[in-house]
Amino acid sequence: MDNEGKSVSDQLNLLADVIKMRRMGLQLTKDEAAKACGLANMTYRKVEDGQPLRDVNYTKIEKGLQLPAGSCLNILNGAKSITLDSGVVIPPPSRDALPDGLLDDVKAGIRVAAAQHGPDLTLRQVEKIVDLVAGRLQKKY
Repeated sequence: MDNEGKSVSDQLNLLADVIKMRRMGLQLTKDEAAKACGLANMTYRKVEDGQPLRDVNYTKIEKGLQLPAGSCLNILNGAKSITLDSGVVIPPPSRDALPDGLLDDVKAGIRVAAAQHGPDLTLRQVEKIVDLVAGRLQKKY
């Protein structure tokens, strides 16, 4: 485990995601990326499958995919992202998830408010409002 509490497997999977995002951003197939990196196709595919490689291969990937030097090992040592020279961050920062139970609390609150202040609303209308608000909340977060 690294100093951030993530397992080696977690970091390998994060690196796999970062490498895949970068390859796709460059509009390369896996075979084209392997060639650009000077790696055998199977070796390249291992990194996108979350399998470990020798350090020299990470260096080749950084050069081939135009990543900052040392960025692969930084991810494996606990970094959460890579920042390209252009300022683009891979993976992009994620939004915070809704706190546990918040969505259920909001839905319940809407139902109570509808019952108290909109007694003429049908159950179907109330549920449409609940779904609309829940959908917007989930989309935002």
